Amino acid sequence: MTEQKRSEIEKLLGDPATSFWLKAALRAALTRDPIDAERDAGTLYLVLRCRAEQALKGDFVTARPRLGR
Repeated sequence: MTEQKRSEIEKLLGDPATSFWLKAALRAALTRDPIDAERDAGTLYLVLRCRAEQALKGDFVTARPRLGR
């Protein structure tokens, strides 16, 4: 990782406007294999994008889904 990328990550982690959720996710991702982390981030993006599109169409159910472990 380049020094510029490290600096960008440190700025994001230090920014009070960055959500706690995003900071925790980034910290966790940085400890993982970068290819696996990128693949999972892409999947998460697709799921969240679909959910946001549903919300914009008014098809969004506000109740949180039950998530199995």
